[in-house]
Amino acid sequence: MARTIDEINAAIAERIDASIQEEWLQATIVFEFFGDASQSKGRYLCMKNEYEKSFRTGYKMSLLFEELHQLMTSEGNNDWNRATYTLGADDQFTIELELDQMMADEVSR
Repeated sequence: MARTIDEINAAIAERIDASIQEEWLQATIVFEFFGDASQSKGRYLCMKNEYEKSFRTGYKMSLLFEELHQLMTSEGNNDWNRATYTLGADDQFTIELELDQMMADEVSR
């Protein structure tokens, strides 16, 4: 059974929380989709000293973003190739979706 957008977003939040081993204030993942390939980078703001640190996003996180991309673009709507997902320690999140046309043009060549 296919997941909904809300279920995928909740799974992304759970993976972020599981990936960070200390108390944090805010975490951000930038995910880029290149047709058959993708990359992601995770950063978080440490609560203890308010320094920004990186965290592993991993293969399962990439699968979640790919599933989200497929679901959102399957009907030709909401075309995007970059997502910035920001999660607060209070479990509130925002997601910004962007179509980087230059990147899309490079992939289609």
